[in-house]
Amino acid sequence: MPYACKISVGLKEIPSGSAFYSEYVFTCEDNGYGMTPEFVQRLFVPFERAEDERLKGIQGTGLGMVITKNILRMMIQPPVRALP
Repeated sequence: MPYACKISVGLKEIPSGSAFYSEYVFTCEDNGYGMTPEFVQRLFVPFERAEDERLKGIQGTGLGMVITKNILRMMIQPPVRALP
């Protein structure tokens, strides 16, 4: 049976006290293999991929999160970071 993937995306507005702007928290969660705390620290390093036997057959460059972070950095001021 193929692996069933589930992805949840959330958005929460944080009141800023200003009528001119608001802050938002975007969350993404999936039921994938997961990441070690050590890998989370390297998540935005170009070409970095987790060392996990289960991922050997999955193609990738290790650039997806780097590109995403740079696009968001160009769009917004606050830093983008990953939380465990």
